[in-house]
Amino acid sequence: MEALIATAATAPSAAHKQPWTFCLVGEPELKRRIRQAAEEEEHASYHGRMSAEWLADLAPLGTDRHKPFLETAPRLVVVF
Repeated sequence: MEALIATAATAPSAAHKQPWTFCLVGEPELKRRIRQAAEEEEHASYHGRMSAEWLADLAPLGTDRHKPFLETAPRLVVVF
């Protein structure tokens, strides 16, 4: 995971400043809170932010606001 994060930190950015901050999250309560916040944002997106065209493009993928993998993944990499 550390090697992946180190590699990601070199990704191109505006003005070549690489302002990324990466956090590796494994604590179950924090992962639960991240999931809850992500699902709230996704709910808002699926119910008003996304255009009909965008929703139609997503339909074949079968995605929705539910993100259980955010709690079952051993670690999350959060990018700021």
